[in-house]
Amino acid sequence: MANINETVSRNYRMDKVSLAYLDAMQAKLKPESNKKVTHTDLIKQAVAYYASYVLDNDEIRNIQMEILFGNFDKKL
Repeated sequence: MANINETVSRNYRMDKVSLAYLDAMQAKLKPESNKKVTHTDLIKQAVAYYASYVLDNDEIRNIQMEILFGNFDKKL
């Protein structure tokens, strides 16, 4: 696994189909929420959902703990 403590900025180009899906989901969710739902919000939710499908609970917990304690170590 890559070093989680590194600050990494990644930009991905989306294909037209993925963008169309994001637009459709954004339009469908808009009436349900007073808050604007962005493409970034949808992508984060999709990654979290897929991670819970692919990874087991221990793997997810270990990743969360590594991030949590990594962030606390940087602040000290």
